[in-house]
Amino acid sequence: MNVESLSKKLLLDFNGLEGLFYTTPARISKESGMGRAKVALLNSIKELVHRLKLNKLQSKKISLQKIYELLYFRTLKDTRESF
Repeated sequence: MNVESLSKKLLLDFNGLEGLFYTTPARISKESGMGRAKVALLNSIKELVHRLKLNKLQSKKISLQKIYELLYFRTLKDTRESF
């Protein structure tokens, strides 16, 4: 399953992004295609979004696009999950 298909399936199965964020890592890891690295990455994104919502980034202007770019370019060369 490619990333786009997996993403769509997860969003449907968990009733959107909010539902996915409120689901435990243990439950998400039971989904086919969701190994430890992907679950950890999802939890990192969840924490970043939470901090943005609460303005805990101490007046630094960081957009969701910047977060996406950082995570995208850090994982671009990965051909498989690594720990």
